[in-house]
Amino acid sequence: MRKYLTAVISLMWGLIIACQRETPRSGNEKEIIVIADSLDYAFLQGELSRTFEREIPTPWPEKIFELKPIPAGKMENYFNHPQLLLIGILDSASPAASRIKSMLAPDVAERIRTGQNYVLQKDDPWAEDQRLLVLCAAQRDTLKQRIISHRDELFALFDQFVTERMQKEMYSQFERKELTKTLLEKYGWTLRIQHDYHLYKEFPQENFVMLRRSWPERWLFVSWEKLNNSKQISRDEIMAWRNQIGRRFYENDKIVDNELAFHQVDFAGFRALEVQGLWENENKVAGGPFKAWAFYDESTQRVFLIDIAVFAPGKEKVKFLRQLEIMARTFETR
Repeated sequence: MRKYLTAVISLMWGLIIACQRETPRSGNEKEIIVIADSLDYAFLQGELSRTFEREIPTPWPEKIFELKPIPAGKMENYFNHPQLLLIGILDSASPAASRIKSMLAPDVAERIRTGQNYVLQKDDPWAEDQRLLVLCAAQRDTLKQRIISHRDELFALFDQFVTERMQKEMYSQFERKELTKTLLEKYGWTLRIQHDYHLYKEFPQENFVMLRRSWPERWLFVSWEKLNNSKQISRDEIMAWRNQIGRRFYENDKIVDNELAFHQVDFAGFRALEVQGLWENENKVAGGPFKAWAFYDESTQRVFLIDIAVFAPGKEKVKFLRQLEIMARTFETR
């Protein structure tokens, strides 16, 4: 798939498109504007939704992205939107297909027609910090199967783009560089800290540090233990560890056992067990989403648990979790 994506990106230079970035980007980072013929969109809607409108567990599940279909005739009204998805069938005379065919160089159109490629990417075509994806094939059935086969890769093209843009914005002005330096000197680990987070709890003897930000409340903690072997931490162990921390430092917060999803992932260069779900506090009648990573650091012979969580009643939480994860993934040890 990596070879496939490299070819796709290089093909975009074949687009015949008037790319003048005259307007600043504006719009909702969750919203993907879908430019498509109504019949094409109706045929592909289910697969597009399963690909992009993924949910995260919150007390009321939220979508990471939301699709907004518009006709090709209104495309110019959204030239300053950050995420654009243009869909067309080459063997169609629909306005969206006509738009795509007018944008493609002949050799690119031939590659699409013969099934060699079906997704094209262009960054900043009409506005800064913007991504345009073009999905096209000779026939609807072909395009549908391509979307099904490459669902995760397609999602990542927008998800990683939003994350990279948000990280640039987060650290563009101020950053807690002194606190970053202090953590490294005291504990042999550190991370980049956004300017409005502060050191909320610190227990050196218990290997626990918590960073917090208010309005709405969100926090990140790092906990660690010395370990002389690289034994893989289990699901039961990460749940027990997280609940123990909830009892000791969070006034009896606990994770909701039946709302958990586990994955093996790469986290800041470490092979980690990731868990995502909900936390709750029955005494306070409170709860919200959390995400955590447990991993072993060979260089310092320590196992770490890094956890992010949000408490934001009545607010969408996807953006806050993404910001926290960006900060968490800057973690490093020395």
